[in-house]
Amino acid sequence: MKVIINQPFGIGDILFLNPLIKQLDIEQAIWPVVDHYYWIKDYISIDNLTFIKASEFNISNYKDYVEVPLQHAHSFIPQANDCMEAKYLLLEADPELWRTLTFNRNKEKETQLKQHLNIHPNDKFIFVNNNFAGPEYNYKVNITPQSNHKIIYQEYIEGFTLLDWCGVLEQSIEIHTVSTALFFVIEALNLKNTSLHLYPRKPLDKDLSPIKTLISNKWICHE
Repeated sequence: MKVIINQPFGIGDILFLNPLIKQLDIEQAIWPVVDHYYWIKDYISIDNLTFIKASEFNISNYKDYVEVPLQHAHSFIPQANDCMEAKYLLLEADPELWRTLTFNRNKEKETQLKQHLNIHPNDKFIFVNNNFAGPEYNYKVNITPQSNHKIIYQEYIEGFTLLDWCGVLEQSIEIHTVSTALFFVIEALNLKNTSLHLYPRKPLDKDLSPIKTLISNKWICHE
């Protein structure tokens, strides 16, 4: 079977679905993603999967493909606890499979980013991400941790992707983040000695209910 993955955004959803797509028994998969997320092709490697820019995708070229409507999964599986769980239930997969998420890392870029941020090997700092929904929307949540340690704020920096922040995350002693794609990155890194704090995407979400089934007890939730 040849399929088209209908989940063109956001980057958190794409990462979350990586383990699900990896276990599909398919001949070929085409995954159109919005153009500014096309960089993900360098970080996710799945047999028989090809990412394509949404601007270059033409459905008429894939008439023998079956659409997998993951973007609209909750409308097909309304009994799911949340929209994320529905994506796995749509394909009758274990929702906990997402915790096997892995991705490729660009260690050279990670080192360059640390240098750009003036982070040294022995530095201790708190990491804060208060951005969500992409730079074009300019959404920000007010996150102000009280600490004497230096605070590194995540920014959109030209030439670096979300996944190039992995080295910074691993060196952080404490992380404060909105419930955005970074949540999935942090879970995949499986950090052992870092205090993790999670905040809802206000005003879009009033609480953390959109990902409630995904949050483990290692997170301190600020609702």
